[in-house]
Amino acid sequence: MIIRSRTCTLPKSHTRPMSLRARSTSPARGMFGALFRVGEQLAGCRNSQEVVVWKRMKISSDLFQAHLKCSTKCWLLAVGETPTGNTYAEWVKAQDESFRANETVRLVGELPNGDVETSPAMENLKSAKWQLATNVAMQIQMNSCAVESNLHAIERVPSEGRGKAARFIPIRFRFRNKLGKDDKLLLAFDALILSQVLEREVSLGKIIHGDPRSCARESAAIFQDQAADAKSGPTTAALSRAQLQPHVLKVKTSALAGEARKNLDKIAALLSSSTPPDLVLNRHCAECEFQARCRKLAVEKDDLSLLANMSAKERQKLRSKGIFTVTQLSYTFRPRRRPKRQRDKREKYHHSLKALAIREKKIHIV
Repeated sequence: MIIRSRTCTLPKSHTRPMSLRARSTSPARGMFGALFRVGEQLAGCRNSQEVVVWKRMKISSDLFQAHLKCSTKCWLLAVGETPTGNTYAEWVKAQDESFRANETVRLVGELPNGDVETSPAMENLKSAKWQLATNVAMQIQMNSCAVESNLHAIERVPSEGRGKAARFIPIRFRFRNKLGKDDKLLLAFDALILSQVLEREVSLGKIIHGDPRSCARESAAIFQDQAADAKSGPTTAALSRAQLQPHVLKVKTSALAGEARKNLDKIAALLSSSTPPDLVLNRHCAECEFQARCRKLAVEKDDLSLLANMSAKERQKLRSKGIFTVTQLSYTFRPRRRPKRQRDKREKYHHSLKALAIREKKIHIV
């Protein structure tokens, strides 16, 4: 995150400009290139000179996860905005923390005490002898930017032969039964940091997820089908084989490393800007702790994102025509007589008609 410090004033006697701009060591191109103002910048004025100090940016796993959902949320978390509160968001966070704690205890209990370590130093990973490490904090430097994450767990697979290094598999815990691409990208973010620390590729990761009770019901159903096909064993035997364990999804993190780097580039560009991104309401708003704040601003601006079914491409097309609000869009609707050959077909969805219904507070039946 970029932090702007308090401005200091230099005496008028310093008539000659003092070059305090620090040269960045980052390359002109590549990840985070030309995005960071590191050091001190000199801003001259009529009677005095002002020095503005920009500190090093930090990108955490929380910012990365927020950016996958909404760029505005990422910005608000980076600047330290106080959340307005969301009951569902708080419940999801509590469920994730509880699931992580329970599954960590389960994995630790399956291994001997000497094979488990809690919060090991990342400098000692290459020489580690444990099989499982939990709560591993890591921070790396990427072109004048600090990237950090708190890995839920790391599984170490011993080397398979002489000259072969041990494999390290990052693990994340998620209480949801159904996972999305964002969950896989977050795991790829952890694998990217781990690969930089180990100085070798981390190609595989695991996501342990799902309510154990629902997973047990699914397993019982599978065993019942197998028992019915084989005509052996009653239903109770099938149920006894179903264990209360969550799902384990293996993810090829090497295939997602490029996309994770692109998201890091976008976050760096977002946080290096002095202005917040354009406010756009999306599906994540229902489970966001800033929902009340963003919706209030959108209503005050009469923003087009209030129309939930409108895509970003459609909004951009309307803005290029000078239409920026729902009220402006409502005046563009023109009812037309449908041709006879199209009377049996479904009427096209009109955003302008929905905007008109909002403005007039009426229900239009098409």
